[in-house]
Amino acid sequence: MTRSGPTIVLVCAMTVVTGCANRDASLSQGVDDPCATVQGLIAEYPEGFPSYRGKANNTRNITTYRAKKDLVAGHCEIWQWGNGDTAYSCSAAAPSIDIARDRYLKSVNYLMQCLGPDWSTVEMTRDRDGETDGQLTRFTSGEHPDLSVSVHLIDEKRGPKHSYTNYLYLGTDAQDPGATD
Repeated sequence: MTRSGPTIVLVCAMTVVTGCANRDASLSQGVDDPCATVQGLIAEYPEGFPSYRGKANNTRNITTYRAKKDLVAGHCEIWQWGNGDTAYSCSAAAPSIDIARDRYLKSVNYLMQCLGPDWSTVEMTRDRDGETDGQLTRFTSGEHPDLSVSVHLIDEKRGPKHSYTNYLYLGTDAQDPGATD
């Protein structure tokens, strides 16, 4: 990863949450007050989001829970790795780069307002297998030293075709794909 510009985990949520992704009718806001939900998630992060956990799906290395409160209706889950790390994640495919970029930018702006001035931001490019596959903005706070909040725009190239996904990630710094240098 390089930190020169603005993976499995979270982004799309905030744009949809703020009603800004209305060009894609398949997405809708899942909570009445997304900023209050983000603040609640931050408060529960140290305990692994217990009041947000729904039905569990256990695999060998990770347990995923349906989120009881979706920032983006039907697109969010809680991940718990075997080492105890946890994350709240929302993801959604976008039908075009324009919609994906619009969601990304509006999500970043929304989070900046919601999190406030005590959170700093870093824009980065995402790299996968030595090639850029998108961009992300990562939010950090000295009050929450191991917590990462990030918004991702992924451009997956599959031959001549591209697919676009937005992610919102709120969880352990160690598991955030944008956290690695």
